[in-house]
Amino acid sequence: MNRFLITLILTIATLSDIPCAFGANYKLTLLAKPGDIIGGVKLLRINPSVAMNDSGEVVFSGSFDGPLISTEAPSAIFTQSALVANAGSSIGGFTITQVGGAVIDNSGTIVFSCTSSFGAGFCTRTAVLVKRGDTIGGITLINFGDHSISSNGTFVFVGFFGGVPGGPSSEGIFTPAGLIVKTGDSIAGHILRSPSFQHPVVNNLGTIAFLAGFEGNGAGIFTPSSLVLKQGDTISGQLLTTTFSDLDINESGTIIDVGSMASGAHAIYSPSSILVKDGDAIGGVALNNIQKVAINNRGTIAFTGAFPGGAGGAFTSGLFTRDTVIARQGDVIGGKTVSFLDSVASNNSGRIAFSARFSDGTFGIVLADPQ
Repeated sequence: MNRFLITLILTIATLSDIPCAFGANYKLTLLAKPGDIIGGVKLLRINPSVAMNDSGEVVFSGSFDGPLISTEAPSAIFTQSALVANAGSSIGGFTITQVGGAVIDNSGTIVFSCTSSFGAGFCTRTAVLVKRGDTIGGITLINFGDHSISSNGTFVFVGFFGGVPGGPSSEGIFTPAGLIVKTGDSIAGHILRSPSFQHPVVNNLGTIAFLAGFEGNGAGIFTPSSLVLKQGDTISGQLLTTTFSDLDINESGTIIDVGSMASGAHAIYSPSSILVKDGDAIGGVALNNIQKVAINNRGTIAFTGAFPGGAGGAFTSGLFTRDTVIARQGDVIGGKTVSFLDSVASNNSGRIAFSARFSDGTFGIVLADPQ
């Protein structure tokens, strides 16, 4: 099965508690780490995913020191200053048993995955937005996948339904109000197949893009009415062999992804050009293994990757823009030494939030402000 890694690309305010070794100044602030008190509870664990809106409100999931639920510490959704929701709380008349995967819009609305007696669903702080058993566009949903929200509040998600007995379920891209596209639909002559739908994204104009496989063992990036790009296409003279799963779109409709080229190099690309690739030199280091990416409305790209020069010939994890090393393995942020840089989110005011794994094995959430 093809796996996709799609790329987000947002304005990036870069980071560092100290002046960057490559000449640019960034202030790095450790927003949250295990042991911190947020909303009156003590954080035990922070998960790697992170999201942020244009006001700089950062949302993430983790667990806290509370009464055990099914032998586990209760899961919770946090911002840097508040406990948003947690396992054990009541939302829409249901007792929630687990939460995760949060996204946020510019009004501060936070949507996250949740489970309860209804099974799986999506919740806000005060309501169950959609749940197992709901019927949307004539289809009864049985489970859920990737999801995202536009800055003006349009929420899109992968939903699972039906399917052949003993075989995979069918999939679709939905909003809470309607079905957008589903397994078996034909887009630009390609019949969408399951299981393959991943990472739907949406901008303020309502343009939706997503990853999906199609009959003939192909895979590509689609909108509901067009094929944007597929494996086997040539971009800037390079053959695209694999798409991944961190797709992003900005308000001008620019779609960005990360994939592998025939040479084996990872690259960040739009449908018309390769924007950055393994082997490119940034801040005096050679990129390798580009991964998570984000784009903002001005087209600024931030992404994670690695570069040679670590102990014993190992690669060093880094966070980059197209012309700057923002943060890297070995940086000390809030007294914690970075060992790996993970998820990235940025906003249109030039700030960037990211998750970092530290040398003690824990994760934290870091905010970078340009100076």
